[in-house]
Amino acid sequence: MTRHNPSPSPTAAAHELPDAAAHFLDDVASHLAPLPAAARRAAVSDLRDLLAEGIEPAELGPANEYAATLRATLGAEGDDGDEVQARVFGIPVDIRGATSARVRSRMFDPTDPRILVPRLLGAGWSPNFGAIAVRLGLIRPDDLDADVVAHIPERVTAVTRAVPWLLAAKTAALAAVAWRSGESVPSHWNSAGRVDGWSDRRVALLPLLAISGAAAWWGTRPTPSPEDRLVRAAIGAWAGATTTSIAAVTVTSAWRPDAAHPEAAMIAVAPFVTAAAMLICPVRAGVRALGRGTVEATAKDTQ
Repeated sequence: MTRHNPSPSPTAAAHELPDAAAHFLDDVASHLAPLPAAARRAAVSDLRDLLAEGIEPAELGPANEYAATLRATLGAEGDDGDEVQARVFGIPVDIRGATSARVRSRMFDPTDPRILVPRLLGAGWSPNFGAIAVRLGLIRPDDLDADVVAHIPERVTAVTRAVPWLLAAKTAALAAVAWRSGESVPSHWNSAGRVDGWSDRRVALLPLLAISGAAAWWGTRPTPSPEDRLVRAAIGAWAGATTTSIAAVTVTSAWRPDAAHPEAAMIAVAPFVTAAAMLICPVRAGVRALGRGTVEATAKDTQ
């Protein structure tokens, strides 16, 4: 059952800020990238509440100057906010994504304007789906907060928890089909989508089953943070979409080994799209539910 606040709160009302206040909030958030993630989200939340209480943007000054004051006040000037374990020739390296919720939060941080952030596990960069959603106008920088997450409908939460397991099951079904195609199965494709590598079916298929099952289990384990539960489920779905795509392309390539297989592009595209949907859709549903709860509470207060 969706939980509604008995009366509108500043946080709830902030999601319906006047245009000028909303634009000011977005501008300030875009200038806060140098702050560590936790400080950045707290600063955006505090500013959102000020604007919801009726403070005019003109009273706070230009957005860039207000953001600079926040950065200086929080003592983070010059801090890149990555908090990565190491850098090798300028490339960030971190291996804490499986154990640290703070590290995982990089994957979906609407307050961080960077599209690419340090990888959660390994070297290099990965997408920040929060920044992508903000750029596309799907959510606002202040949309990921405790109230919004608490208002995500239970049916939406149930779907996000089921997706990693459904993908693991689909991987298993496709792997079973590929297993019956022969002792060796396609395992590598060139840029044109043609098979250019074969492997023993045990080497090619059994790891897919292990990865998808482990990712589904890890991605749906209970955690104290509702925000982290969203991210973990998305990571589990990312892994499941990857193994499902590989298994599907393995099957079609085993059936037609001499043909080009443009569907091999799914291996790169499907995980990205799946993870984005797993993160953005629940937050949008939470924002809508929170707005409906605010309207209903306001109507009751006026009666």
